[in-house]
Amino acid sequence: MVSLYEYDQAGHMELIREEALEQGIAQGIKQGSQKTLNDINTLNAYLIKSNRMDDLVRSTQDPQYQAQLLQEMYGNVK
Repeated sequence: MVSLYEYDQAGHMELIREEALEQGIAQGIKQGSQKTLNDINTLNAYLIKSNRMDDLVRSTQDPQYQAQLLQEMYGNVK
């Protein structure tokens, strides 16, 4: 007698790998987003503490300038 369902171990393992990859990507995106938020909040606090309001305003409008300020801030912190 032939079974109506055949177990495909390789296919099953591939499905498990794909699901794990999707979960890992989602978790990485979430962690990266949280780190970015933390970095921006830290930058904002740094600029406010340093009374650099013009830089704070510009950083909200210019992503390249914001990146430059983040490098400056982390260079000063470390």
